[in-house]
Amino acid sequence: MQQYTMLLMAPTLVTMLTGIGGRICPMFNITISNVRGPDKPLYFMGAELLATYPASIVTHGQAINITCHSYAGTMNFGFTACHSSLPSMQKIAVYSEDALQELEKALGVKASKGANTVKSQATASKTSAPSRAKSPRKAKPA
Repeated sequence: MQQYTMLLMAPTLVTMLTGIGGRICPMFNITISNVRGPDKPLYFMGAELLATYPASIVTHGQAINITCHSYAGTMNFGFTACHSSLPSMQKIAVYSEDALQELEKALGVKASKGANTVKSQATASKTSAPSRAKSPRKAKPA
């Protein structure tokens, strides 16, 4: 899997390393990735880690980076975007939450208790908008 990823990312890495990234169009303008986290809750000096929200970067020519991170039975999303390419990035986070709720309803899964807090988290920042959706099953890597 790592070799396949490196093969796909080689053109992007070459443009970044050589400095020609701003002179040619990128092969894609969206990156979506999944980072598997621990299945069990973590603690530091007795305090439980409640959630982790991924943060990433967008390179020249990219519009948005969506990173998913699983943690203790939850799936958390981090949205990072170029403001000039995507000025209303918060809408994507809100629409993603709406789509997850529709999916839960279609599958007959009871909506998670954390789902109501997502919209306030999604509009909290102009550069990244985390959202959190509780999954009834353990998250699996993509």
